[in-house]
Amino acid sequence: MLKKIVVVGVVLVFAVAVLGVSLLKTSWLVVQRSYPKISQSEGNSNDEKTENSKPGPGDLLYPIRMISDQIWLFTAFDKEIKTERLLSLANQRLESAKVLVKQGDYVVGLDTLIKGEQYLRLAGKNNNGSEPFATKYKLAVEDHGRTLNEILEKFPNKGVIENLVAENRQLQEQLK
Repeated sequence: MLKKIVVVGVVLVFAVAVLGVSLLKTSWLVVQRSYPKISQSEGNSNDEKTENSKPGPGDLLYPIRMISDQIWLFTAFDKEIKTERLLSLANQRLESAKVLVKQGDYVVGLDTLIKGEQYLRLAGKNNNGSEPFATKYKLAVEDHGRTLNEILEKFPNKGVIENLVAENRQLQEQLK
């Protein structure tokens, strides 16, 4: 009897946690839709407010955000939806990295930037060749390239960023 109560309790706690993560994710999606615009201007306070309203690296809720992102990807059973979500996560990570580097947190900014570029490449690999997505993906790759160059100027250790810039240029060439 006690064993059943413990099992039911664990399942209930897990269900409440999943519901909480879903609610958090939904609130983040209201703030930032499928393909966020990446600002071309420095100091756009509107972009920073949007980015700072979500948990970022170092925030207490950031691990929950990472888990919810993985759940969000896992629940995308349609390849097209998963690809869109990967692209969205790539853009979110890019914006987070941009804010972190601007704040001088280069280590976490670099880690976030690398994750964003990984999501971008996964989105490209998942693409089934649909024309609307191909256009959106090409624009995202170009935006990532511009932002990588902006970050390169501010980053003290340019080696890793230069590699990411070179990979992005290769990707842009492939998409021409």
